[in-house]
Amino acid sequence: LVGPDGEVIGVERQEHLLDPARAALAETAPGRRAVIRAAHPGVLGAPEDAPFDRILVSAGARRRPPALVAQLAEDGVMVIPVQERMQRVTRRGGEITQSTHGAYRFVPLIEDSS
Repeated sequence: LVGPDGEVIGVERQEHLLDPARAALAETAPGRRAVIRAAHPGVLGAPEDAPFDRILVSAGARRRPPALVAQLAEDGVMVIPVQERMQRVTRRGGEITQSTHGAYRFVPLIEDSS
């Protein structure tokens, strides 16, 4: 997902998973430009760091989240499970396209501040 000069930003909504995720990252990717931070309540992704070339969502959404699509760079790609179907969403020439790739189950995407 990331080249040798790339940067990875992970956003975790579950507070109790932050430390284990950071420890795993430090162990498997020492010296890489990567960070895992707590999600802001009511905010999807990391809009303050957008746009992104790649977005990988590891939670199932009810619909394709416009807030995450808005964070895609030109020629950016997002992979996200929507209604138990894996979608590849691409922004190219200002247009958004998607393709569907198989059925999967994920924990639900938390889209509100609760």
